[in-house]
Amino acid sequence: MKVQIQRSINIEKPQQTVFNIIADLKQWNTWSPWMQSEPTAKTQSSGISGQVGQTQSWEGEVIGSGRMTIVDLQKNQLMKMNLEFFTPWKSFAEAIFDVKEVSPQQCKVTWTMNSNLPWFMFAFKNMMAAYIGNDFERGLKMLKEYAETGSVVSRSIYQGEKELPGFQVIGRKTTSKISDLGTTIRADFEDLNKRLQSGELTPPDGIVTLSHKHDIPHGTSTFTAGYLYKSNQHPKIPKDFEVTQVPNHKALVVDYYGPYRNIGNPWSMIVSYQRGKKKKVAKSIPMYELYKTMPDGRPEKDIHTQITLPIK
Repeated sequence: MKVQIQRSINIEKPQQTVFNIIADLKQWNTWSPWMQSEPTAKTQSSGISGQVGQTQSWEGEVIGSGRMTIVDLQKNQLMKMNLEFFTPWKSFAEAIFDVKEVSPQQCKVTWTMNSNLPWFMFAFKNMMAAYIGNDFERGLKMLKEYAETGSVVSRSIYQGEKELPGFQVIGRKTTSKISDLGTTIRADFEDLNKRLQSGELTPPDGIVTLSHKHDIPHGTSTFTAGYLYKSNQHPKIPKDFEVTQVPNHKALVVDYYGPYRNIGNPWSMIVSYQRGKKKKVAKSIPMYELYKTMPDGRPEKDIHTQITLPIK
């Protein structure tokens, strides 16, 4: 079953600079969306960086194992790779990076993957294409950040299973395009803050976003950006807001340090661990982001968000 996935991005750096990053597989750990899912996975490179024949293999607890090999290079313009996946199932794909100059200080990178999914994945073809496309978008954004600034500010730490106390959240359930998610959540929190300042809301114990449904294939997300209170509290509730009760629960937890533009990385990590460890999701309890520290002028690397996925 053939699948093609393609995404592009413009980067404010010369074509040669960006191509040299892409063609050096040793630099992939910095911006690869899959290595962000399991930074502790083992990787090994062989061959000469930036030349045909260079390989990098990976082996992880939850991202599986495989190998990528550069098979064609056209200086500063095109790189082709063979991707071999060994586990969790055997598969093969071709990846192509096309780098075109837009101006002396800007280039456009197009990442294409041609693959054949196993026959038993036929029913999930569109979903898989959407999820991999989302990974490509995350990877290209991190490639852009790395090329333009020299680093990617994103650190995710898997904390394992935790027993967590229940709480209640006051907010408004909203559905948004995933592409507009950051702007929409920010607007909801601005409204909450105004209500707090006016005395309509009781000072909260925390700030949280509940994820009721994140539909990547359809590009929409339903969430509640709200204030968190202990279960035994009786806070003020504005008439146009609602209360969501979250009971005591067991969950997988990831601590994330970095800006919200890279928040997809810890989400990818926690879902990878949930699937890799075959944990059943507690669908009656929303996943959520708990904001341990807010930006407030602090360095991006110190912005702390806890990602939580309730399980049975």
